[in-house]
Amino acid sequence: MANPGELRILINALIKEQLEKFHCVRGKLRYQPNVLSFSGIREDGKPVLMWDPNRRLSLLISQFIDGQDDWTGLTINVDLAGGIFEYDPLSAPQLYQEEKRREKELEEDVVKRRDERRAELGLRTAVFGMGAGVQGLRRPLGTRASSERR
Repeated sequence: MANPGELRILINALIKEQLEKFHCVRGKLRYQPNVLSFSGIREDGKPVLMWDPNRRLSLLISQFIDGQDDWTGLTINVDLAGGIFEYDPLSAPQLYQEEKRREKELEEDVVKRRDERRAELGLRTAVFGMGAGVQGLRRPLGTRASSERR
């Protein structure tokens, strides 16, 4: 296994190669156990999603993280013009906290959409017009109300 410095050089080279392949000037890579997300931004500002077809990048990053204390994942921000590769570690508690935040946001979104749908359906079934106020007072023809009976 290579030392962390050598691994970092190999990782940076692979990232640079992928970004250049898709004509990107900036990029962001996020790695957490068994999940790699990699995106770039072209000069015209258009985003590009990339992948690691042969999983070599994932393997190198995994080896790099194994050599670091208390790292579970990492984020790498890249600026090709400046030659900057900024490594930010992710710890297990950070990943857990982010997962809980995402779950909470998803739950809130589901509740919000459900409430919006209920309100929309309520508008569709609302009675409008002159009969709206006496909707509950209808009775079949030929029948009298109990107050009219003698």
